[in-house]
Amino acid sequence: MRMDDGDFVRVTDAPLSDTTFEYTYDTLKGDTTYTFAVSSVGNNGTVSALSNTKTFSTFAGAGGREIEFRNNGSSIQWRYTGEDDSAFRDLVALADLTGSAGSNGTDGKQVELRAYDGYIQWKYIDDTVWNNLIALSELKGDKGDKGDKGDKGDKGDKGDKGDKGDPGQNGGSFGYFAANGRVYSWGTPLPFNVKKESGDLISYDASSKTITLSKGHTYSMVFSGTVMISANGTYKLCGASLIDGYNSSEMMLETRTYVSMIDDGQGARLGMSYNTIYRSEADIALTFQYTNMLFQNTNFTDSQYNITIIALD
Repeated sequence: MRMDDGDFVRVTDAPLSDTTFEYTYDTLKGDTTYTFAVSSVGNNGTVSALSNTKTFSTFAGAGGREIEFRNNGSSIQWRYTGEDDSAFRDLVALADLTGSAGSNGTDGKQVELRAYDGYIQWKYIDDTVWNNLIALSELKGDKGDKGDKGDKGDKGDKGDKGDKGDPGQNGGSFGYFAANGRVYSWGTPLPFNVKKESGDLISYDASSKTITLSKGHTYSMVFSGTVMISANGTYKLCGASLIDGYNSSEMMLETRTYVSMIDDGQGARLGMSYNTIYRSEADIALTFQYTNMLFQNTNFTDSQYNITIIALD
């Protein structure tokens, strides 16, 4: 191998194969010109002249020019950056890049989504197992800042005068129920002697001692009476409450009436009055009873009472 200084340097002493004329030299330097030549030695020891010379250099080439591509609808084209549009050359036709049409894929399966147990879940329509897709907490962003107060809107135009309404009907209720009664023990459904009733929205079943309010209406109920009780022990807080079997917890607290008793067996008659509103999305069954749940040391003697229920709509 001849270097830049003109001298040849032997790169191998090993004989090359007589069938494969090949050798790899991997220590070339950059920015250098090389000339390779081959000599041979005969059987009598004679060295042939240098032959098959090949010269090349390792100098870095000049930087290439940037190019641009475009699709003109029929071909992929290219040009050097900076050239005008007329300089675009066809590189390959789009038809050569288009393969044959593939076969139709199988239809996808329908899926269902739902929000459940803190997740958005999915499943195939014919499966039974739901899979978590993403937690609802990840979909909720931080609370935004309070927006600025909007400008006051313009005053609206005065509305047209409405048509004259139809004459009103005579006042009255849509139904009512009035009764009284008497009872002699705790936990016994209060019986009622019906005094007045109107309409079919309020009904009373004497066998079960149940008043039923038909669904879809609003009712006003007023209850009043007296309760005779006595103390079961000395220095006791004695009293009674009313429950209705529908909203019993609230009624028990709001109707409680009581008195402090010093002597065992000491008696007292307490007054009780209560009114409330029932709104019936479904039929409401009311079964009234007296209870000593809040006053365990109280004996019950008797009670006399009145009830009035009016359907308001």
